[in-house]
Amino acid sequence: MENQDQAKAGAATTDEFLTKKEVAARLKVTERTIERWQHDGYLPYLKISTVILFHWPETVAHLKAHFKVGRNGNVRPGIISTPHPNPLPDRTGEGIGAQRRDA
Repeated sequence: MENQDQAKAGAATTDEFLTKKEVAARLKVTERTIERWQHDGYLPYLKISTVILFHWPETVAHLKAHFKVGRNGNVRPGIISTPHPNPLPDRTGEGIGAQRRDA
């Protein structure tokens, strides 16, 4: 009987939908961080009317696929960023925003 209860508990955690508060507790961050990650596209979620749910196995798989642990232990996006379209001028004074001296 005890093994059946443990099996049911294990099955519940493998295919489980969680609230924002529950996801925040599991990831050890604030609910506001979860909201920001939703907005930035870091977390997949399901929205039904005003209810937002997270499918836990999909959330974990998404985080593992798109993030990596940095050298100092910080988690960083695994996405390579593109260079800024308007870089600052270099030290020689040539480049965007450089002032003309021949005037």
